Amino acid sequence: MWNDEATALLLESLYSGTPCGNIILWRPEIPDKYGEACVPGVQFDDLLVDGQQRTRMLYRALAGAQENDKGWCLDLTCEMSFGGLLAGDPRANLFVHTAMDPQKRATRHQHNTVPLSDLRAADPQVWLSRCQMRVKDGTSPDQIQAALLDVREKVAAMQLQPLFGVITLQERDGRYGIDEVVSLYNRINSAGKRVEAEEMAFATLVKLYPATVDCLRKFFDKVHGAERGTGRDDLLKRQRERSFGFKLYLRTFVQVCNYHFARSSGTQDLSFGVIDSDELRRWFARPDTKPKELFARTTDVLMCVHRVLRDVLNCDDLRMLPDTECLIPALQMLIRFYPAMLDESHGQRLAYLILRRALEPNRTQVGTLEVLKTIDAGHRASKCCASLSKNKGIAWSHEKSTGLKTNLANASTLNDRYVLMFYWLIRRRKAVDFVYGQLPEEQRKALPERELPVEKDASPEKQHICPSSSLGRWIYGVGGRITTSRHAANNIGNLTYISQSLNGLGGLADTWMDTDMELATTDNLDRHFLAGSTLEKYGELRRKSLAQELKPADEKTFESFIAERRALMQQAFESWLAELEAGFADCSASIEPEQRLANRQPADFVRALEFPDMIEDALIAFAHQYGNVKTAEDPKRPGWVVFKVRERGKSSTFRVEAISSSRQIRIESRSGHKVYELFKDILVEKMIVQPSGDHQPWLLSCTPQDEVVTADVLTSLVAALASNMPVVS
Repeated sequence: MWNDEATALLLESLYSGTPCGNIILWRPEIPDKYGEACVPGVQFDDLLVDGQQRTRMLYRALAGAQENDKGWCLDLTCEMSFGGLLAGDPRANLFVHTAMDPQKRATRHQHNTVPLSDLRAADPQVWLSRCQMRVKDGTSPDQIQAALLDVREKVAAMQLQPLFGVITLQERDGRYGIDEVVSLYNRINSAGKRVEAEEMAFATLVKLYPATVDCLRKFFDKVHGAERGTGRDDLLKRQRERSFGFKLYLRTFVQVCNYHFARSSGTQDLSFGVIDSDELRRWFARPDTKPKELFARTTDVLMCVHRVLRDVLNCDDLRMLPDTECLIPALQMLIRFYPAMLDESHGQRLAYLILRRALEPNRTQVGTLEVLKTIDAGHRASKCCASLSKNKGIAWSHEKSTGLKTNLANASTLNDRYVLMFYWLIRRRKAVDFVYGQLPEEQRKALPERELPVEKDASPEKQHICPSSSLGRWIYGVGGRITTSRHAANNIGNLTYISQSLNGLGGLADTWMDTDMELATTDNLDRHFLAGSTLEKYGELRRKSLAQELKPADEKTFESFIAERRALMQQAFESWLAELEAGFADCSASIEPEQRLANRQPADFVRALEFPDMIEDALIAFAHQYGNVKTAEDPKRPGWVVFKVRERGKSSTFRVEAISSSRQIRIESRSGHKVYELFKDILVEKMIVQPSGDHQPWLLSCTPQDEVVTADVLTSLVAALASNMPVVS
């Protein structure tokens, strides 16, 4: 979905009569199987293949569609017909997306800006009042009338000029079926950065499984509710990724597929290769598969992570989720140990993984994928957690603490990721609005009777502790305004969160807090990280500001104030992390990875035997010890797993068979086979007796009573193989 800037430029091209490229349509035999109407409920024959973003955006703009009372308007100060007629300097864009009511617009668009719907419908004379037009002294009404009529003709021509070339692909006689059209779509959008990997993956999935859109819609409905909209535009808007939308769903679906098809997650970036793979295509085409299972797992793990964010990490408002990359390790844990890890009892462990990756000072995609490798190597959830706690990408250290301190010091924009995460801390400390009693009576009338808790229902907003206007006027000397987004006044140390009700009234935006009144009624200041020395420094800055005695020299006091407050925040973040970490590795539950739905691996075969845990781990280690062990299920004998072992440079093998029904392992007797001889020496050393006859197979019991002995034999074999690689590799 295009942003406002791209749409504005396209509207300007139409206004200027500039050709706007080709649009490719597809006329399939069954149109509604693969697409939806641009206007809900309207019958359609053609689908948009290329030019969809242009068409959708133009339809919304020219049809006068409004979202949040905003629509597309033409700024007359940028129009050549009005050159020299209007008061005020020309602004940047001819078309702007702004409030239809001039009173609700930003100051720069309150005058001389006309809605497109008015330009097509209203009498030009009405515009003079409706758009609050400001003309220069000496400008005659006739000049304004002529310019308005000229603009009106140009706007009318926008919908009449043939500025697009239209090509229609008719499905007929085996040509232009879904396969060919999706290939065309992906080929068109492979160059440049017009369409992202998630969007091309989505097109391919719709081809393989037309119900993909329904699965996505149901997920979106669960997270956001029907009131947020589940139309196609709502599903595909890129900006919804942080808010659990289209991109996150597709990326998680790819993670699910990578696991079940035993593919690597990638080395530099998350690999989408599985979506275009022959194995996925064949799997979707098989009559015995259940494609919905992949989508169901995607929805389940995302809903679980959403619950952990909301209930454990206090991120009940997804606007405060800084990114989705920090969720990837937790998602992988859920995918691998599905469905047991979905249980709420594991919420703290998943929260630790999310918080740890979110706080990571030097987080990279490569580092995240390294953590995934550690997760994929765990054959049981308990061991996986123990390995992760020691992983250098997870374990917290003095170096990490120093990096976090630096990053907090540099968190000087309102949308910095640590500023967003600070909301989690504010909610964790159960902070509420500052005392309403310090506001003038007229402002208090519109507020609730009691101070609102800082939570999603209060529509939380960021608030400066020391007003930025005072800092700009007295300390930083830029005429009462902080003119850049990255500034010390916007540092995390000078920010907190309050309700929209308090902030929306002008509340504390340009005033200093009455700390005496706060301290007399509540301990809320401490919950907002204002206590001790930080509160004393705030009081000093407030006193000087009210007395108009703040000077540039007080910058040191302000910087000390925000530095001390940052230190309190860092301590809170790290103690929270340590609290979650304490229970992370202590995972006693024996949760095994889920059996893969598609490309089952040796470990899947072994786990299906349901042997005791120690034997199972040793068999998996045996299967993965080196490349010359071929593991497979015996197709003629269900519940038999066969390990065929070959020595270096030889084609002959000896067999090790694990049998579920009899709960035993049989080792073929193959005198002269070097790997067998290694195995035999271990069996003799462990005092395992061979059944009568040199050619009889050795037997290892796999009952719980013999778990320790059998596991010891197998572990010793793995160690022997590792130390005799010239023999076996």
